[in-house]
Amino acid sequence: MNELEMKKDMEEAKRALNSDNTLPVDEQCKRWNTEVNNVLDKHMPLKSMRVRAKDVPYITAEWKQAIRKKRKFAKRHKKLQTEESLAELRKWRNAATRIRRRAIRKYWREKAEDLKTNPRNFFNAFAPFIRNKGKENTTISLQVDDKIEHDQREVAQALRITAEEISGSLTTIYNQVLAHGVWPADWKWGEWIPIHKKDDHLSKENYRPVTILIAVDKVFEQLLCKQLCELTDKIFDDFMSAYRKSYSCETTLIRLVEDWKHALDHNKAVGVLSSDMSKAFDSMYPPLLLSKLQAYALLPHERREVVTLDCCDISTAGEPGEIGRVCPRVTELDLTSNHIEDWNDVLTILSQLKYLRFLSLCGNPLDDSTYSSDLVSNIFQSGGFASLTKLVLNNTNVPLCTVQRLLKYFPSLEELHLSLNNYPRVPEYKDPCTTVKRLHFNGNSIKHWEDVERIGKIFSNLETLIIMENPLLNVERRSKDESFLSLKCLYLTKTKLTSWEHIEDLRKFLSLNEVKLIGISLLASYEKNDARRLLVARLPNIGCLNGTPVTSTEREDAERHFIRKYQTSNQPPARYHELVAIHGELDPLAEVNMDSRADYVDILMHITGRAPRLQSVYLEKTTWQFRKDIADMLQVHVSKISLNYQDKGSMQWSERMIYKNRPLYRYGIKDGDAIFVVVHDSENF
Repeated sequence: MNELEMKKDMEEAKRALNSDNTLPVDEQCKRWNTEVNNVLDKHMPLKSMRVRAKDVPYITAEWKQAIRKKRKFAKRHKKLQTEESLAELRKWRNAATRIRRRAIRKYWREKAEDLKTNPRNFFNAFAPFIRNKGKENTTISLQVDDKIEHDQREVAQALRITAEEISGSLTTIYNQVLAHGVWPADWKWGEWIPIHKKDDHLSKENYRPVTILIAVDKVFEQLLCKQLCELTDKIFDDFMSAYRKSYSCETTLIRLVEDWKHALDHNKAVGVLSSDMSKAFDSMYPPLLLSKLQAYALLPHERREVVTLDCCDISTAGEPGEIGRVCPRVTELDLTSNHIEDWNDVLTILSQLKYLRFLSLCGNPLDDSTYSSDLVSNIFQSGGFASLTKLVLNNTNVPLCTVQRLLKYFPSLEELHLSLNNYPRVPEYKDPCTTVKRLHFNGNSIKHWEDVERIGKIFSNLETLIIMENPLLNVERRSKDESFLSLKCLYLTKTKLTSWEHIEDLRKFLSLNEVKLIGISLLASYEKNDARRLLVARLPNIGCLNGTPVTSTEREDAERHFIRKYQTSNQPPARYHELVAIHGELDPLAEVNMDSRADYVDILMHITGRAPRLQSVYLEKTTWQFRKDIADMLQVHVSKISLNYQDKGSMQWSERMIYKNRPLYRYGIKDGDAIFVVVHDSENF
């Protein structure tokens, strides 16, 4: 395409286009189409393309070449009618037939081999050859009418090239369209283009019809859209996302997410209410919106029950009574990682929230132990602490003496978290707390068991003690100890216990049923399974070890393993004699090798047309894998070879290896045996 020549021809057509602007819009449009199409036909002629039918599945490149040769010499013989042309025609006609039969035979042989291992593909193998006359034919048929239009993409390209020459005439037509409110009839046509979706290109079910409008329609659409957008942007609300440029569903969602992230980064709360409308142009009914907000406790504040204010730079309790007025019904309050330093502020918050059951003060610097005794007494007498059941004081460095003094004011406290406070010792305390059932004491600096015993005396009814990641060196439980009488769960993960005697002291807890001993120093040198069996054998009172229940079968196996482990020891542990009294003396387990076969054997390979040779074979391979390896080595298809196994002790008999999934060792192959590889001719097999 010569752009300069096209512009020159369009310049000549410009005179005819601008000759008479008083004609009706339809007449001007027809004249414009005629002049422009004449130029396009000259410089951008249409090209024809033949669509071929779908090939049969078994066609090959060699067969296609033979068909082309046959057609070529058929045309030549029809023209020449000589003996030479007839001979060439017969030659390629016979060749095409022979190659066709070979291709069909090869195709179905491969399909048969595949169906042996993948029988589910049976229908798919035959589906291309089944004609179903009862159903509607879905094959695309091409119909050519008398009217052939230019590709609109080519028209758009031509319009860009000749924009200067045709802009004046188009502007005249567009202005008359706007003035009279009539669109030219010739420009109302659209071209239906089938867009392929997936799978078979010749099935009409796999196409989606799309209308391609005339290129000049698109130009007018952009001009009109620009004017309408300038008008509607002044009318639409800022939060309306439809019918506006750069306000699609995707861009709106992106903008919303960014707004939410920005709000959260600045410690603001974000609430999202989604409602599905039944129709496209419905709007939200205000009373419905308000009722939903109230149902989700987003409005009003007085109904909120769970409040999270972590990382909000809170340092004081605010004005007196302010919290009670804003959200008096709060039951869970999270104040993690703020800057609350004064216990009087904590007590003030508690005094205003009568229904508070959970309070988290993690990460607040509450190492100051001073607080107003009068304030605590007044709050306690008014029932201010009555509902609190869980208190989290992790990483606050709050002194233990402060916690001990405050415990008596929390009559309903059941769970207490005192982790990561770097406590090296636990002080004595005379007044026990009988309500706390669960204590988290992780990540502190407790080394000696006497400090743990003091914890048991402070919390006399404790049922769960989690004391993980402490440098605890021992467990020394004396029979006269009156602490931990109700203890059921004890977690000692990642402690420094180094003696089995300390482990066996866990038997002295009357109610203990569950322990966790993961990552302790004592078990570092043991295998995981061996360590568990030794723990189960030494702790007959434990029903759950490291989070996994101990069954009666596992316990019996562990105890028997324990007996056999220490049978030859000069100084067996005391638990050994207890278990011998239960199970008796046990014989050592015999070491039996049930797998006497070798992984590799050296066999004699006899391959058709080659000298026998010795080859090492991996017996874990299946027969199919072995056949495929040999086929790859010989550079033939796997279907062209067969295998026969011959034992060296019976030279008159051989077994054909026809079971694809059978491992080679199942044939009983030994060193010195022979395997015969027969390579079949592709024409006769």
